[in-house]
Amino acid sequence: MDQVTPLYLVLNLGFRSLRACVFTQEGEVLFRASRSVETIQLSEGVEQSPIELISKLETLLEAVAEHPSIVKRIQFMTFTGSSTCLIATDINYHAIGNCLLVADRRAAPEAVEISEMKEFKSLSIKGRHDLDGTQMLPKILWKKRHTDLPKSGVRYLSLNDFFCAFFTGRAFTDNFNAAKLYFDVTERTYPKALYQKLGIQLDELPEVVQPGTVAGELLEKFATRFHLPKSCRYVVSSYDAICGFWGSHPKPFEACDVSGTVTSLRALVTPNSETQFSSKLFYQEINSQIGILGGSNNLGGGLVEWAKDLFFREEEDPYLAIESQARDSLPGARGLLFLPYLLGERAPLWNADARGVFLGIERFHHRGDFARAILESAGFALLDLLNEIEFSGFPIHRIRTSGGLSRLSFAAELKADITGREIVRLDDFESTSVGAFILMAAGVGSFASPMDAAEKLVQPKEIISPNMKNHEAYRQAHMLYKDAYHTLIPFFEKRQQVCKLLYGDTIFEALNL
Repeated sequence: MDQVTPLYLVLNLGFRSLRACVFTQEGEVLFRASRSVETIQLSEGVEQSPIELISKLETLLEAVAEHPSIVKRIQFMTFTGSSTCLIATDINYHAIGNCLLVADRRAAPEAVEISEMKEFKSLSIKGRHDLDGTQMLPKILWKKRHTDLPKSGVRYLSLNDFFCAFFTGRAFTDNFNAAKLYFDVTERTYPKALYQKLGIQLDELPEVVQPGTVAGELLEKFATRFHLPKSCRYVVSSYDAICGFWGSHPKPFEACDVSGTVTSLRALVTPNSETQFSSKLFYQEINSQIGILGGSNNLGGGLVEWAKDLFFREEEDPYLAIESQARDSLPGARGLLFLPYLLGERAPLWNADARGVFLGIERFHHRGDFARAILESAGFALLDLLNEIEFSGFPIHRIRTSGGLSRLSFAAELKADITGREIVRLDDFESTSVGAFILMAAGVGSFASPMDAAEKLVQPKEIISPNMKNHEAYRQAHMLYKDAYHTLIPFFEKRQQVCKLLYGDTIFEALNL
């Protein structure tokens, strides 16, 4: 192998772990490692500690540095994490308090307040869903009101922006992260009237650049400490769902399902002036001709992790046990239905009060039925997202799947049967890291474009065709699934009220969860 060819380092933060991957220019992975991270769950808050994230990140860089033949060739690096995760910092980019993750919904009152402002109602945004407490603007307003921030010099950053500043001393954000703050990619500006109403200064936000932009060389202290070349440059990529999209090799009439802890389903679309976008999804422009339409829910592969901890903790190979026992059940889990809203739900329901429910439990049900019902619920949730994309006028003929959940072949088979679409399992399930590499490599000129890079680097592992007999049965089960949710909406609201009466605002602490 040519020792002078550059290598590319991707740091990828998820709900449960921080991962490092080093890629060659041909997309081969030379190094891969991960560190677990703690996610702090409060009654309505979900946080991570920037101090812990930095510590774990440094141990990963130390692990890379133990391989001199690799580390000395790393010329480019990037970081990708979830969108709508807010970190407030001082003027020197030192974090103030914890990072509010996407599932944090404490800013619900602020969301209601902003949504009623005429400055917000006047915004023209394709594919905008109703504002809720998980979004960035309400979180910023919540931070301003409920935390001890300096009177000046505050910066409001996403996870990506924060680590860009951490490594280079300068904060940049990309178009797709900026869109979460209603940045207009055509006019290249934020909504000034709304920001003035909210008391947010434009210099409190990072400069917006295209994905693939070189932010600068690493600060010398990092290059020296971790034995990286002094010429190593940091490249802005995007948040995990967008990276996973590019790492799935998007094609016309296909959707990209990236099921890590959450499930993201997005499609490459070419709208026209008559397109009626679903108000339950996000539309984000790539350029004036094409864009990305879709959304993310709150749990995808995370459902399997929960099932593993709840039902299969003592198994030598819990994932194998989940698959084999779920296969032993029947389509529809022998009448057992599961609503997978353990953390409430984002797209396409946008219901923070919804919770997980098993329906139809009978004495003959066994552990495999519960496992199958959980896996089927991930398929039903995917179908809900798929239906919203098609509702906007973009038919989907095939689904490309990746992420941790895609490692379970039976989960992919269920998705095929439930959606009635062919499922393409990708060769590398870590499509988020692959996509971050693609954006980075295309940005520095190693490929003509992200699409060109994806065409050359992303390969299918297998194609799964749906069992249409099962699909017909699942059409009926999916209708029952949707009926169950809509019937239970008043119950979810009442449950939240009762829980607050019983446990106050600290339900997780009160129950030692």
